[in-house]
Amino acid sequence: MNEYPFWVLILSIFTMKRLIFPLCGLFSATFYGQIAPDTYMFEEMYALYEASPIFLSEAPVDNFTFSTLYLHHKEGDLHLAQEAKEQTDFGLRSYGFYQHKRINFFGKINLQRIYQKDKAWTLSEEEVQPNGLMPDPHYFAVSRPAPWVNQQYHIFGGAGIPIYKQLWDMTLSTRINYEEKFRENYDPRPKTNHNELYFAAQTAFRLLDKHKIALSGEYGYNKASNKIKFSDQEGQTPNNFTKYNRWQLGLGTSQLPPNSHYRRNNDYYGFALGYHFTTDKHKLLAEGSYRNTLTHTYRNDNDSEFDEDILARLYEDTFLAKIHYINQLKKEQLLSLSLIASDKQATNRLMQRQGRNYRSYQEDIAFSANLLKQLGETHRELALEAVYQGAYQKDVTAKTLTDHSSLALSLFWAKGYELDHFVLRPSLKASLISPLYNKLINENEDYHKAYNPDDYAARTLRLFYQEVIYPDYAYFDSTRYLLDLGIDLKKRLSKGTQLITSLHSTYHTAFKGVERYGATISISLLK
Repeated sequence: MNEYPFWVLILSIFTMKRLIFPLCGLFSATFYGQIAPDTYMFEEMYALYEASPIFLSEAPVDNFTFSTLYLHHKEGDLHLAQEAKEQTDFGLRSYGFYQHKRINFFGKINLQRIYQKDKAWTLSEEEVQPNGLMPDPHYFAVSRPAPWVNQQYHIFGGAGIPIYKQLWDMTLSTRINYEEKFRENYDPRPKTNHNELYFAAQTAFRLLDKHKIALSGEYGYNKASNKIKFSDQEGQTPNNFTKYNRWQLGLGTSQLPPNSHYRRNNDYYGFALGYHFTTDKHKLLAEGSYRNTLTHTYRNDNDSEFDEDILARLYEDTFLAKIHYINQLKKEQLLSLSLIASDKQATNRLMQRQGRNYRSYQEDIAFSANLLKQLGETHRELALEAVYQGAYQKDVTAKTLTDHSSLALSLFWAKGYELDHFVLRPSLKASLISPLYNKLINENEDYHKAYNPDDYAARTLRLFYQEVIYPDYAYFDSTRYLLDLGIDLKKRLSKGTQLITSLHSTYHTAFKGVERYGATISISLLK
């Protein structure tokens, strides 16, 4: 695998016009207006409308392209057990919107390379989620941490097309994701590949000029493979239990892997019903959606589709509802309110054992209020956010259960100051993450019974509980504080182009001797 030399990133910064604009030619950028794309309000609003692109024509968005080169680093001991202790990533991301003769074009691209250090207890193509759950309960795992190298390519785009006057239109979109990861230095040495192809179609009808109703459908397909090699095959013995590969079957259940490779296929479908209300001063977006996902995990990486080769099936149901409201209070002042709620349920069935061994539930509710004042080249923002997060998982075989919930409160402030030829914009975001409920039940008989020193399977099991389950329980049982300080320096290169240089730093602590630091530097073109 070819790695990106660091000088390429430096060179790219000084040749951004040549690098960025060809990638974003789809958007044919023009001068932006309405809500400025370099504001916090726009970032939150556009993400909601982009997920329901049939309504992008109703959003307070003018044609724009926003392209960024970035370098981000974070490190520290305050993290989940299956999360890397240190991570550095850099890449290019660009997104934009262009409207021409009632045809809307939209798209996004993100090319990223990630370096991780000291990541343990997962050899999977998937990363542990912020709520502590793995996306799939089946994965290879070892106790010994090691560095990883990841590269990711994400491309999304589509178009909105009028069908009949201004009464009926439709939107078609697609997404392509490719990810490749490999673990360096220490055995086992997995190399994972993940491909995703996604299609969506939406159609909308306008009623009485101000009202719009939309129906949408989606289908996606994921394929992942994991191939493990060993530089010292003879050293793969049970007495090397800190690096001896195990196959996780849930939370606290593991076994010797049936193979050193595996393959995973995942397809999903969904549908949604949406509504939009539009006047000169008010905009309201409301949508409810459902997605069904079925994942097959195979005990090898060949192309066999026989049932006897299927290790497990994971069934997932996801419900999501969102409401977003924008009020033009004054000519230069806007208020936005949003509420997003989701519920995800998953059940895993082991095919050979003919039974359900693992279940999980995830609940998320997020509310935000944002006040934006646009004064020429400068903006002032004040935002308040409240996020409830709940996660439950139970391994029936291991008789182990975790159940926790938390409430995060955040306050965001930013203000622009106009200098001679620049705009200086400092920002501050402070967050308090407070546990509401935290429960751990461990009735695993294999964990509690006495074992012999040469019982390496039992010693590995204890390592998983002592290094993953109990530390994660303590993590979610603590009150955490997060501080994000940033400064943006903006310079107008021409009537329709801005150059934005940003520097941000984060500090995450529980005031218990463990902390986590982060820093990001980026250079952006807004056109």
